[in-house]
Amino acid sequence: MFDCGQYRETADFLFFYRTLSKDEEKGFWALWGKLCAEILVENWETAFEDLDGLREAIDRRSVLDRAERLRRKDDGSSDLELLQQRTWLLHWSLFIFLNLEGGRGFLVEFFLQEKMLNALQTNCPYLVRYLAAAGIMHRKKKNWLKDIVRVVSQEKASHSDALTEFLRALYVDFDFDLAHEQLGKCKALIENDFFLRKVSAEFMENARHLLFETYCRIHKTIDMTALARKMELTAADGKEAKSDEVERKLLELIRVTRVDAKIDSQRNLLVIEKQYPSVYQQVIDKTKGLSFRSQQMAASVEQRYRLKESNQ
Repeated sequence: MFDCGQYRETADFLFFYRTLSKDEEKGFWALWGKLCAEILVENWETAFEDLDGLREAIDRRSVLDRAERLRRKDDGSSDLELLQQRTWLLHWSLFIFLNLEGGRGFLVEFFLQEKMLNALQTNCPYLVRYLAAAGIMHRKKKNWLKDIVRVVSQEKASHSDALTEFLRALYVDFDFDLAHEQLGKCKALIENDFFLRKVSAEFMENARHLLFETYCRIHKTIDMTALARKMELTAADGKEAKSDEVERKLLELIRVTRVDAKIDSQRNLLVIEKQYPSVYQQVIDKTKGLSFRSQQMAASVEQRYRLKESNQ
């Protein structure tokens, strides 16, 4: 049925098979087939559930296989298979996350999970492009962006393109001329990318917002004419915008990015009012980080405990 292109029926039959079958191994591979069929019929919500189910199944197999190898004193061939499966999962997830509503945030969470990130850095560093794109389009999570920039910097030797170099220029080197140059190259890159071409306009808008926000963060005053050229603020006919239109566009950018700034029309300057983070907010942010790390430690301890029980 799959070879005949009857993907909806294929997904239904594999669902019934997994429900009725007691063979865990065949059920695992049936879930791969069901995920593939759901992607081909563009049933993104169900595909997302299958993707998460496969991730959990691979993690369970990782614990069980390691315990079995320790018992048999086997080599690490199974680790290579699990790495390959996680690599497949990363690739297939792009179809889901870049079509599912709210999928950009899910993509970042999925790719930044420790085991998935290890698979990405080991086997497919070129996928960091999609992690960077999702982080830019889902920029409300500032802590995510910091983690993404760190990954992009780590993988510079393995993979580098206009999109990753834009992030590095903006957040590592603070080279705004280079960031502006790379942003121009990003447009051509994204329009020729199978997964990102649908979100080209959304990406470019969010990238410009990040450029504006970061540029304002390290300046006290900015010449509005120079800023308009850097941000490519043009009139509707594509020509250079007049001063009143530049002010209107800059006001819109200030509103969207929530930068604490005001316009001095007489001096043709954008005046930035520095904001210092609250001590209380810093404590809250650190507490959130501690909570996340505590959950990771608890999961690691539980996994080792299960492994110990299996060995016994």
